[in-house]
Amino acid sequence: MSQTSLVLFIDLKPDAKVDLRSAARAAIAWADTIERVGEYVDPFASPQVDLVSSEPGSQRIKALIRSISSDPKSDVRTAVIVAALFIAKVSVAWGWEQLLEFIKGPDAPESVQQLSEEEMVELAKQVAQAIRNEVGVKPARRVFQELNNDERVVGVGVTGRDGARPVHIVTKPDFPTQFTEEDGTESEQRVKVEEVELILLRAVLTTETTKRWGFRGPFGNFGASIKDQAFLDRLASGALNVPMREGIILKVLLETTEERKDDVWKPKEHVVQRVLHVSPPPYQPSVLPGP
Repeated sequence: MSQTSLVLFIDLKPDAKVDLRSAARAAIAWADTIERVGEYVDPFASPQVDLVSSEPGSQRIKALIRSISSDPKSDVRTAVIVAALFIAKVSVAWGWEQLLEFIKGPDAPESVQQLSEEEMVELAKQVAQAIRNEVGVKPARRVFQELNNDERVVGVGVTGRDGARPVHIVTKPDFPTQFTEEDGTESEQRVKVEEVELILLRAVLTTETTKRWGFRGPFGNFGASIKDQAFLDRLASGALNVPMREGIILKVLLETTEERKDDVWKPKEHVVQRVLHVSPPPYQPSVLPGP
């Protein structure tokens, strides 16, 4: 399991501490931003946010971005996209060349420095595309909005270096101004439940119903939690005769929450309500040469 740390730095007036309510709401929006970007980068990403204690003159909200994906760089891509959202003030104006400069700079996560020049260029282009697609923009704006209401806050920055003050600080006069009613209104959503067959890509061997498993379904690869506690308990006790490994076929009741955007319904979240049947992968006999 790989992980990358990222710190939301709240710059304050001298000897001041951030308002507790503002910090709490900003922390929730910060976590939502990371989660939204993580799902875009990899449906199997599992971000976790830890809050670092407040210090006079600053407040740091540290996020440990953990990924259970087989892609070792998904957490790095998530961190860079989130950081770029804040450095660019949730603007789509940055091109990949500017993002490449940021990736090579002191505010980028340390793990980025392990990438080759070609990998950095490719990452910069992926980040630019994500920003153009407005991935994570709404929760990122909420971070600015919550902190904009606290008169003790003078700026916000993001850094991948623990204990460091970000080089790029967005001062309060430069906070995004798109705090419109649109950001606070609920989008149109609908929920459907259907019986489908899923191919297991990655199992999470735990009885917790909040963990995201990896599946392939009729609409591609995605992550989903399993709310069937009885199934998880049987799995943990060893009562299931089929081992949970890649390729297993599960017939499930799948709940899908869809969101309407630009008159198009798009899946937003998947939840396995119940596991109906588990089958081993289809047997593929090997072709042996004749005598």
